[in-house]
Order: sequence, then C-alpha cells, then structure tokens
Amino acid sequence: MKHTKMAKTYIILITLCIISLIWISPINIAAATKDLTISLEKDYNICQFNITLPDTRPYKVTILGKQNEQLAEGTNTEGESTLSVTVNNCKAGNYKVHVETIDSEDLVEIGTISVSVSASRDTAERISSTIKVARDIVDLKTYFKDNNIVIEWKDETVGNINIDIINTKTHEVIYSVTERDNKYVEYPLDNSISQITVSIVPAESAGIADAGKQITLNIPQKPDASVSFNNIEYTNEDSIPCYLTLNDIYGVQTYVNNNLSSSDNQLDPGKHTKEIMLQDGENIITVYLIDHENNMFSTTKTVIHDTIAPTLMIQNNYDGAETYNNFIELNGTVQESSFLFINNTEVKINADGTFTHTYPLHEGENLISIVAIDDAGNESTYEAIVTRLLEKKQTGINMNQIAKFIPYGILIIAVTVIFIQKKKASMNRMKKRSHKRKNINTAKKNSSTTSDRRCLRPTNQRNVNKPAPTSSKKIPRSNIQSKSVVARTVTNTKTIKKNKQ
Repeated sequence: MKHTKMAKTYIILITLCIISLIWISPINIAAATKDLTISLEKDYNICQFNITLPDTRPYKVTILGKQNEQLAEGTNTEGESTLSVTVNNCKAGNYKVHVETIDSEDLVEIGTISVSVSASRDTAERISSTIKVARDIVDLKTYFKDNNIVIEWKDETVGNINIDIINTKTHEVIYSVTERDNKYVEYPLDNSISQITVSIVPAESAGIADAGKQITLNIPQKPDASVSFNNIEYTNEDSIPCYLTLNDIYGVQTYVNNNLSSSDNQLDPGKHTKEIMLQDGENIITVYLIDHENNMFSTTKTVIHDTIAPTLMIQNNYDGAETYNNFIELNGTVQESSFLFINNTEVKINADGTFTHTYPLHEGENLISIVAIDDAGNESTYEAIVTRLLEKKQTGINMNQIAKFIPYGILIIAVTVIFIQKKKASMNRMKKRSHKRKNINTAKKNSSTTSDRRCLRPTNQRNVNKPAPTSSKKIPRSNIQSKSVVARTVTNTKTIKKNKQ
C-alpha cells in the first residue's frame, strides 16, 4: 500500500511537470524575428558572417541558403551584442540571415542590425567585404515640388544614403548623389520626362539585395485650383490678400522670404481668402497647394512693403501770400515720388525731381494743396492759403502805366513839333506875302494921292476928286517901290511945312 501511494505521487508530479512545460513553450514560439538578405558576387571557400546586434539580449542567428536550407547557426554570449557564424563552400548568390530573440517575455521589435562578411578563396587571399544589411529609413518621403523631385527623411542613424534618379523610359540615370547631413535632396526634372524611378539605398547597405527602395513616380499634373493676388508691386499695408479657388481638397502652405507664414492641412473646394503678413522691404511670397500625394504646386508673388512717405520740398513758403496777380507760380522738389497733384491736377515731375506749375487765382482766398504720392500709396502734403487782392482805383500817377505810353507820347510830340514848325513856316510865308501886298497897296495909295494933288487946279473944282488917269500898262515892282518912296517923301515934306506955318 505504501509503495502504491508513492507511485501515484510520482505520477502526479511528472504530470504536473509535463503540463508546465507545455504551458511555457508557446512563449518561445512567439519570439521576435528579423530577416536580412546578403548578396555574394563570387564563390568563396569560407565566409564568416559578423553580426552586430541592437542590444545584449540573447539572440539566435541562422544562416539560410538559396533554398532556405539551414547552413549554420549561432548565439551571442550573455552580455555581448556581437557574434560570428562561419559557413563553408559559399557559392555566389543570396543568403538570408535570420535573427530571433531567445527566452524573451515580450515581442519588442528587433532594432537595427548590421552584418559584414569576411571571406577567403582557395588562394587564401582575405577579402574584406563592405556588404551590410539594409536599414529602415525613418520618415522617408518622396514627392514633387512643382517640377522638382524631393526625397527627405529624419533618420539620425542611417548615415549616408545613395540616391539615383532614373528616367524610366530611357533607363538613363539622370542624377546620382550621396547625402547625409541635410537629409534632403531636391532635383529639377526636364519637362520632357513623364515618369521616373527613384532608387534609395543606405550607403552601408550597398550591394545587399533588397537593401533599398525603388519607387516609380509619374510626373503629376497641375492642380485643379488657382491662386491669385492683387496687381500691385508696392504697398503700405501690413498684409496682402491671397485669393484661392479650389475644385478639390488641398492643403495650403504660405511662405514669406522662405519662412513658413501659415499652414492649413485641408481646405474644402470653394473660394477662400488668406491674409499674408508682410515684412518691411521686399517680400517674396510663395503659396503651395498640396494634393493627397503630398505633391506641392507653387505660386509666387513679390511685393515691396514701404511705409516711408516721399520727400516734398517747396521752394518758397506760399502760405499767407497776397498778390494782385490772377496767378501764382509754384516751384519745388520731390524725392521717391511717382505722382504729384496740385488741387487734384496731376503735375509733371522732371527727371531731377523738380516741378513748376502756374496756378490760377480767383479773387479772395485760394486754398492750394500740393500732394506727393509714391508707388506704395504713402503721401506727403503741403497746404497754403494765397489771397488775390481786389484791384484799387488809381488816385495818383502810376509810373508803370505811364512808362508804357512814353514811346507813343514822344512820337506824338515829335509829330506835333514838326507840324507846328511847318505851320509857323507857312504862316511866316503868308505874313510876308501879306505884308508885301499891304506895302504895295499903301504905295499905290500914296502914289495916287500925290498924283491927285499935283494935278489939282484951283479954277476947276470938279476935277479935284477925280482920280488921276492910270495907264493900262503894268508898272514894274521896282518902279512902284521908288514911286512909293517919292510919295512918302513928298507927303512928309508937305507935312513939315504945314507944321512950320
């Protein structure tokens, strides 16, 4: 009886052990794994696969051949993150490196693993291979920015990346570069290219099959949308409106001088207006429409933000001026001004910035406003009140007016003097002629009287008043004058005698 009970006890213990083993074994089956592919270009007698693990956890590494047959395996030493596995008689081709965790209680993904191969041929020549496993590149993106292909990533551990851009139709490699620091590659494509293939391989994985990525991309069409701005080059406003007309869903990003100004992940179809803030001076505005494949299409506008008013200098201060004239001449200079207005009348600005304008005045006060405006709309203004006085009645001699008529007066006086002189000369001649005629008449009269007296006879009274007979014959002037003298002499003699008596 005693032995029977002990036997039953042992059977129960053995059963419990078996059950516990069955319960625990599935944890090992669910181990995390990672497969890497290595390509050998030649045949080697011996290849040593050197594996660098992501951490010191226990790992099992298995090398598989072309038919997934197991060629060799190994495990890392506790606390070590490297191990080596040797394979004999390696033929050229692809080999798979299978890595899995051992006795892990979780399914944490295996991190970055690198593999290098050291091989020897029959000649015992050692070959140091640079073949390494492919690395997963964090946040790798490929998209188009206008007609440029863009490749970017954020992985800090990937190191150098080899990038080839291939014309899919011609199989021509049109661009090849190795990039590390910028994590960004942008290359402009010719308009004749319609499709490209982008090959992206970490430099450490060069030569490893399936190490990189090959992406075939069609050149995208223009977006079904439009972007427009007001037709201006200068402004004094702090922002400028941007008008969007979208016929599909798009994201929108705006940049000012290459600095992100605003971003919208998604805008619905329709019309939208965005205000873009400006900086002082030149603003190069770029608006990107982003489609569902992250392709970006740009519209660019350059605007000068100017808030400084132009310089306006007036030659004289006209404010408060008074004048009898019916106009005033305005002069001045402007700088950095495109337009000049005087009381809403545009005035021409000379090449050197000067201006001259004759402004008509009405009687009384005249408000004159001079405004200089630049291309941004900034203004400089000068205002003056000029008074035109009423005309006064002349109470004295106005020498200015007299001076106008002096030439005419001199001419009139000269003509008058000449006329008077001619008139006097004519009158003198007439007087001389009259005097001569008078003398002649007097002489005739005296001669006649003398003749009468001589011919008087006392006895014959009837003949006293009878005039002396005259001859019809014309007497010469010399004779008349001599006779007149004789007559006067006779008359005078008689008068003297009479007085004596």
